[in-house]
Amino acid sequence: MNADLALHLPIEACLKPPLFLLLLLLLHIAPYATVFLSKPLGGICPSSRGVLLWLYCTIVLSVSAPSLSMAVQLVVALLALASLSAASAPDCKELVKPLVLEDHTELYGKWVYVMGSADHLFFQNALGTLKSSWIDLSATSDHKVVTLRWGDRIDGKCVVGKTHATISGTTSTVHIHLSEHKGQYLETCPNCLLWSDTSRNGDITGRYLLLFTRTGKMDPTYLDTYKKQAECLNFPEKHQTYDGKTGQGFSLLLLLLIFYRC
Repeated sequence: MNADLALHLPIEACLKPPLFLLLLLLLHIAPYATVFLSKPLGGICPSSRGVLLWLYCTIVLSVSAPSLSMAVQLVVALLALASLSAASAPDCKELVKPLVLEDHTELYGKWVYVMGSADHLFFQNALGTLKSSWIDLSATSDHKVVTLRWGDRIDGKCVVGKTHATISGTTSTVHIHLSEHKGQYLETCPNCLLWSDTSRNGDITGRYLLLFTRTGKMDPTYLDTYKKQAECLNFPEKHQTYDGKTGQGFSLLLLLLIFYRC
């Protein structure tokens, strides 16, 4: 190419090769970025990881192509980040779908608590003392009201109780004393019941994610899915599990009276 001609070429013509190569490089690491965005990693939530990836892309562009304007670097970094995170974003959307059933009779009956998470220290401590518990759900003559019975092991004694939950759309609301609990079921493993809610007890507000099964046991292969669901909902990595033995437990007046939607 004639040197004089090269001097008169528009700057964009000189930038196309490095831009193309940089985009190829960023797209090449997409599979690794997908793992980075979707897998549990030191308590860093997916949204925070997205910021880290954006910073990474910006640094790569600044070092590899310092001649690019800041605006061009920003556009390329954002486009690369969008391509990197696109594969992981639908995962959370699929994992935390509300459970929608035409016939809700399959939800009725006895369920045994196996695992739970909470995002407030008060509720985390409550889950930490919970050793064994069960609930029993049944219909009433009013399709907007469900009966909830429960049993807990407390100080070596079995404590049982009953209450009702009011249903509006896909949300269930339970009031007891000063506590209010609202939540919904999420899609989960076969013969499992997964509940996510917001709980208010006096001036304390927090969220629960509670998993029940028919037998009190869970297929180990589902554990990773549960953890991903908890992470998608921004719950801490600390999960409380039922040890499979009847023991002393925290009364679920605060935990299980939260519990029902039709």
